[in-house]
Amino acid sequence: MTTDSIGELYVRRRILGSADVFDDGSAKVAIPGGVPIVLETDVALAGDPGPTRHFQREEMQFYPGEVVRQSFRRELFNGMCAGCHGSVSGYESHIAINPDILTSASDVRARDQGAQQLLTPGTPQGPPFP
Repeated sequence: MTTDSIGELYVRRRILGSADVFDDGSAKVAIPGGVPIVLETDVALAGDPGPTRHFQREEMQFYPGEVVRQSFRRELFNGMCAGCHGSVSGYESHIAINPDILTSASDVRARDQGAQQLLTPGTPQGPPFP
């Protein structure tokens, strides 16, 4: 339970696991469908003196059996996301559309690897789906 200028917020979370990261920064995990998740990482953002804990402000949820790719290499960020989220450097002039996003965004080591299971069998999963 926490309170801020907007009001009270109640959140109950548990750690599903920690992903092993390949040398290019990519990872591949399997999580149960129907479970809302929030990603968290230790990273140094522009202006940070060193790596600090950062997490998503909104949840994600996927259907059972769904396969998604949630990110891409850092050097492609400015060409896809910087228009809304700001450039990696923080400079407005570094925001630019990059067509390479469409052809090489998922060219990462994790792509052809087996997925790391983040929950053990018997762990409570998402709601039942018809």
